[in-house]
Amino acid sequence: MDNPIISLAIFGNQHSNSGFQPLYWINNPAQKLENLVPPGMEDNSYFFVLETGTSHTQYTLIQNHVSSYMSVRAGVLKMAIGIPAGYRIAGGQSPLAVLLRVRQYFIENCLTQKSSVSETYNFTDKLANPEGFKEIVDSYTLEKAPSKHRPMRGTDDAMLLLDEPVIAELFKDVQYPEFEPYRSIVVAAHGSSTGYSHVLTGLTIPRRPNLQLVVNGKPQSWSVSDYYKEETRVELRVNQRCWDSAPAVFKVDDLLQHDIVDEQHGIEIRLDSFAEQVVCNIKPREKRMEVKVMLEGVNADDTSAVLHSLTVLAGPKKKPMALSEQGTLTLSGNDIMYLYTKEIQFDARRCGYIVVSSTVDGNDIRVKLGKAQENRVGSTSSQLVKPVTKISPGQSTYSVPPPPSPFKKYWPWLAGILALGAIVLVVVLLLSGSNEKKASDKEDKAQTETENSSEEVTSEGQDVESEEPIEENDLMTSFPGFSKEQMEDYQRDLKDPNLTFDIVEEMADWVNNPAVEDECNKIDPQFVNRVKGYKDAVEYIRRGDLEGAIDLPRTRGNDLFYIVHLWQMKAGTYGWVDQDGKCHPYQMESANKANNEFESHFAEYTSFKDIDDIHTIINPVDDRTSPMYNKIIDGWPGVTSSNRQSGGQSHGGNGRNSGRGSHHSRMVEL
Repeated sequence: MDNPIISLAIFGNQHSNSGFQPLYWINNPAQKLENLVPPGMEDNSYFFVLETGTSHTQYTLIQNHVSSYMSVRAGVLKMAIGIPAGYRIAGGQSPLAVLLRVRQYFIENCLTQKSSVSETYNFTDKLANPEGFKEIVDSYTLEKAPSKHRPMRGTDDAMLLLDEPVIAELFKDVQYPEFEPYRSIVVAAHGSSTGYSHVLTGLTIPRRPNLQLVVNGKPQSWSVSDYYKEETRVELRVNQRCWDSAPAVFKVDDLLQHDIVDEQHGIEIRLDSFAEQVVCNIKPREKRMEVKVMLEGVNADDTSAVLHSLTVLAGPKKKPMALSEQGTLTLSGNDIMYLYTKEIQFDARRCGYIVVSSTVDGNDIRVKLGKAQENRVGSTSSQLVKPVTKISPGQSTYSVPPPPSPFKKYWPWLAGILALGAIVLVVVLLLSGSNEKKASDKEDKAQTETENSSEEVTSEGQDVESEEPIEENDLMTSFPGFSKEQMEDYQRDLKDPNLTFDIVEEMADWVNNPAVEDECNKIDPQFVNRVKGYKDAVEYIRRGDLEGAIDLPRTRGNDLFYIVHLWQMKAGTYGWVDQDGKCHPYQMESANKANNEFESHFAEYTSFKDIDDIHTIINPVDDRTSPMYNKIIDGWPGVTSSNRQSGGQSHGGNGRNSGRGSHHSRMVEL
């Protein structure tokens, strides 16, 4: 709307024989006024009706005790202003002030007072010029309203009893969600509730919207009860090895005055009044790590040249990494995790070396090289270092595939022998060709018979000659083909509370075969999706991203994980569930301890149970006042109706924490 303005409509019974009709129609009001008066308001000199439609909000003042000209019978007088949807009166002015000015002008120019005690009036014979009313409404300007427009959609009327000063504050912002179920709200100083479906009470005036907290695009729950007055603290859970993140601290009352921007710490907080949201954006800052690459097995004079030629690849996508002349590798953000997950590989073939092994020692990587010699013929994959199991705290090693077969050294001799054989064969063929010219007619006839018989033999043997040669690799597969028994075994493994990461990877390799995947989908399509989901979860965990693993069901389906394993993962960040199925959400201090425990040891975990055991290590405070505490869950291993009181069965584990406690816990959705 280019130029929004306030409209005014005044309807009444000026003459007893003319009926209820429009008296003033200024700035094109959105709707006519009806000849109906809400019940129970007779004791008020005037009262109000509030109506919010899709295109406007209408504020109506109904004047009681008004009679037609020269009549004693009570009539009806209504004055209504309309404000377009999405706008409000500028300068903090209330629509009530506009209505009271219109009322006063109407009384002075269009009514005569019969009694000042009872506040009764009569219409005059002639009405005042409309320009006076237009001047009143046009003296106010409108501005964009910062709140969401909420039309009323009901069929019943509700009553709200307030003093006039409070009504003035109410009218400044009437977009209450509590008003939406009604057709209109009758507002007065006092009245009878007879005839109304509901009497509204307990409203906060001025309106304080129920705000939603949105952190980095995701809705979050509030940590305090009165976020307008109390200080809210928002902290991101990030991998502290890779990122720095400062907490965001604010009060909504402060945001009503101004936004909060902290560029140094990457924090921006603003109040979106229209969407009724507090939008909090926190940008974590990348940490940087200098990793020194130490070469072994290289002459001191060659070290600089080898470092300059060394190829460094990181991560599953073989991301190239730059190595400085001093042999320093700079890692930042998530790339730092490649050091801990053993995903940094080296290739030294360009400088005539092969990588024998690579060991991580703190912030150093020791790369042992050897002269390439015959091994230079090897494939690219044979020269790339691949990670193997960690051998000691603070150290990890990399293995190299075996060198090419030693029989390759005899290839020049074999090539010479084959070439000599070819020459002999050519000589023999030439000699046999000259002898054929001396054959007799009898031999020609015999040859013809022989050719006829040989054609039959050749025709019969075409099937054998056309067969593709069977390569040795065609007879070997890395993983077994499909069998229903194998699938059933893996289905049982997936439900096992002690499911290990190795089993998950074995299953994923098995279903990676297209033929196996097709057969599995015929029996249970969810099985393949679930196996792939578990494989992705293991990869997230091994990178130290527990939140990424837990969030997978949001995009892959709520039944991606069996609930037992989802709870086991959540024990590393949210809380735990005991053997009786009772939830114990972590308090803030315990949540931080659990998060730190995971980040310190995730590279050592071999099963989901290892993460579940975190709660036994940090010994969290048991918050039995939590409303989540009494949630009882049936159906996970060790919990039955018979052992709830005495405690469920404990489950062992093969991981880092398997010997630390027998209390087996789970985590519910918090």
